[in-house]
Amino acid sequence: MVARLGDLAEETKTNIYAWALIPNHMHILLKSGLEGLSLFMRRLLTGYAITYNIRHNRHGHVFQNRYKPIICDEEA
Repeated sequence: MVARLGDLAEETKTNIYAWALIPNHMHILLKSGLEGLSLFMRRLLTGYAITYNIRHNRHGHVFQNRYKPIICDEEA
């Protein structure tokens, strides 16, 4: 997941400031690129789900809910 996050961030010009992988979810602090947050997250999560499902010989959703964006103001 971390390698995919880095590759996708570079490709979409998204700035990743911090991330945390937790056993059942993840946190990412980022500033989205020109393509926007929704496209970035769709590509990240869909690509991960496809890889996960192939690796574990399964199909269907990997994540239960949609990602939850929280907007942070850039000012102090």
